[in-house]
Amino acid sequence: MINISKIKDKFEEFHYMEVGFLFKFIFYSLVVVSCLIIFSPKKQIYYYVETIAKKQNIIISDENITNETFGVKLSNGKLYYDEIVVGSFENISIESFLFVSTIKIKNFTIDDLYKHFLPTKIDNITISHNIFKPFTLNLNSKGEFGVIEGDFDIKTKKQYIKLVPSKKMKNSQLLSMMKKTQNGYIYESK
Repeated sequence: MINISKIKDKFEEFHYMEVGFLFKFIFYSLVVVSCLIIFSPKKQIYYYVETIAKKQNIIISDENITNETFGVKLSNGKLYYDEIVVGSFENISIESFLFVSTIKIKNFTIDDLYKHFLPTKIDNITISHNIFKPFTLNLNSKGEFGVIEGDFDIKTKKQYIKLVPSKKMKNSQLLSMMKKTQNGYIYESK
């Protein structure tokens, strides 16, 4: 005769062993990934990314580079696109955590060449990437122009940008390229 209580006890014992193994596997995996992030050669990775950006005609120059625990920090540099000065920044922080990577730019000043198109002072810009949405970059920014929130799909190249303009932006040429809504202006690429 089959003893059902013994089978039930064995099943529960096996279940607890499997949960314990799964917990240990996840814990040790997180420890290994954290160690890889913390002890990775961040400056060398930054220099590699800089060479990739250079192929897209994006150059960051005159910056001071500092290693941080989860990333790298750039300070007091200039940003160029196609050999034309776009602006200068006080601080760029590039960080990578387990599931999210971020680029935070603080105190970016757009070159005077563009002041008729956009106010020149940007307080902060945050670009983030989440591994659960691998093809999407998120953008948040605040400055003299107002507040921007947006998404960029890397795969399809689609952009969605929502701008709540400040009073300085009311007569900007940029707004004529965007669709007006109740909550601000929207730009969507197709």
